[in-house]
Amino acid sequence: MENIDVVRENISFEQLFNEGNGETVLKGEYLIPDTHPDVYKVLAVDCKPYITNKEILKDKLLVEGEIQYNVMYLAKEDETLGAHSVTYNDKFSNYIDIAGLEHNMVCEAECDVEHIYATIINERKISLDGICDIIYEVYKTDTLDLVKDIESQKNVEMKKKIETFDNMVASKEIDLQGTENITIGTEKPEIDTILKCVGMIHKKDVKAADGKITCSCFVKFSIVYRAKGTRDLYTVDEDIFMNTDEDFENTYPDISVLDSFELDKADCDLDSDDLGEQRIINLSAAVKAKIKIYDKTTIEILDDAYMTDKVIGIKKDDVSLAALLGDGKSESIVKDNLYLKEEDSVPVEIINTKGKAEIVDKKIEDGKIKAEGFVKIEVIYRTDSEDYLNMITGEVPFNANIDINNVKLNTKIVVKSFLESIQAAIEANTIAVKVTVTTTAKAWGEENKNCVTDVEELDEEVPKKKASITIYTVQLNDTLWDLAKKYNTTVENIAKINEIEDESYIEAGKKLIIPGRALIS
Repeated sequence: MENIDVVRENISFEQLFNEGNGETVLKGEYLIPDTHPDVYKVLAVDCKPYITNKEILKDKLLVEGEIQYNVMYLAKEDETLGAHSVTYNDKFSNYIDIAGLEHNMVCEAECDVEHIYATIINERKISLDGICDIIYEVYKTDTLDLVKDIESQKNVEMKKKIETFDNMVASKEIDLQGTENITIGTEKPEIDTILKCVGMIHKKDVKAADGKITCSCFVKFSIVYRAKGTRDLYTVDEDIFMNTDEDFENTYPDISVLDSFELDKADCDLDSDDLGEQRIINLSAAVKAKIKIYDKTTIEILDDAYMTDKVIGIKKDDVSLAALLGDGKSESIVKDNLYLKEEDSVPVEIINTKGKAEIVDKKIEDGKIKAEGFVKIEVIYRTDSEDYLNMITGEVPFNANIDINNVKLNTKIVVKSFLESIQAAIEANTIAVKVTVTTTAKAWGEENKNCVTDVEELDEEVPKKKASITIYTVQLNDTLWDLAKKYNTTVENIAKINEIEDESYIEAGKKLIIPGRALIS
C-alpha cells in the first residue's frame, strides 16, 4: 500500500474537560514586629493570594502560590485605642485530584481566600487560620487533520461536503499596567501610615477589531490611612484606568472572544510633597487578561472517493468536537441591611467597605443559565464608644439569569461573579449596603462529525465488470454518485448515457442504464 497525495486541513479546537475547585488550608502563627504596639483586638484581615506555579501531573494538579496578609488591629495607646496594621507573607501549595488529567491539557486557575480567622495568642503573637479556594478550569486541546482534496491523480471520483467548525484561532495572555499619584489636599491631615490598601477590578472590557484586540479595565483602590499626630482615620478611593491594544491576526469586530481578568498587583506607598509632608500616595496596579479567540471555520472537505482503475481505502473517523455555544453576562443590583448585635457599638461613621461575590449554585433551566450566589461583606465603622472601631460582616444573596442560545441540560458551563461596586451607609441601627454584581457565563456543547482523515492506495485488483450494461431501478435516497461508485463508473458517464441534466437529483422508480464494459464516446 502507498499513500496518495492529499490536501489536508488542520482544525485546532479546545474542549472544556473539567471545572471545579480545591481547598487549601491556611494556618500560621505570626509575631507583632518590635516597631508596632501590642495587639488588643483584631479588626480585619485582608488577603492577597497569587498563584506562582501550576504543574499538570497524571490525575493531579499542583498549584503553588504566595499570600500576603494585612492585619488591621487595635492597640492600647495611653487611655485610648488606636488603629495599626502589620503585613505578613507566606506560601501555600496543594495537590488537587482531577481524574483523567493529562500532561498535554491546559489548566487555568485562580485563587481566593474563602474565609480567614485571626486569634490573639498573646499581645505579641496572633494566629491566622483559613481556607484558600483554588478555582480551576481544565481544557483538552487537540487538532483534527482532515482531507480536503486528492491531487495529481487521474480517474479519481470525489464527493465533497461543506462543514463548519469552531476553531480556536489564537490565545494570548496580555499584561495591563497602571500607575497614578494621589496628593492629599490640605483639607485633610497629613498621612502617618497607610493601614489598608485594597484593589478591585471593575468595568472590564474587550473589543475586537480588524487585526487587533483592545483590552481595558479599571482598578479601584480603597485606602484607609491614619492621620499624623492623631488616631483619626481617613479613606481615599481612586480609580486607575488601564488599556492596551494587541495585534491578532484575522480578527474582526464580530469574532468570538473569551476573556478573564486577574488582579496581579495593587500596591501603594507614601511619598513626601514639596513641603516634606507625607501627602502623596503612589498607586501601582497590574492585571493579567487571558484572551482566547474563536472563529467559525467553514471549509469544503472530502466526503468520499474512489478510482475506476485502482482500489483506494478511505479512512473515516467519528469525531466529537467542542462547539462554543457562546458567552454572556448579566448585572444585578442588590440592597440589604446588616443588623448589629446587642453587644455591638453604635456606628457613627463608615470607614471602609469590602465585598466578594461567590456562586453557590448554577443550573440550566428554560434555555437559560441561572446562578445563585451571595456577596460576603465586611464593614469597618467608627463608634461613639471606647471601642473606637468595630467591624460587622454579613451576606447578601443575589440571582442572575444569562441568555445563551442553544444551551441544553448537558451543556458544560463556567459561571463566575465579581463586584462592580459596593456602598455602605448608616441607616438607623443598621448598615445599609448596595452592591452591583456582574455574573458571566461560558457554554460549550459537542458536535459529532464523520470526516475523512486519510486516503491510501490498496494493493488489490479492481473488480472486473460483469456486463457491458446494467439496467438499474432507482431506489429512494439513491444518488448518481453512490451508483457510480457501486458500479465503478463515473457520474458523468451515467448522466450522459441517460441524458440526465440535473446530476443532483434522480427520481425513485426511474430505470437507468449503468455502463459497464461498453465505452461511452
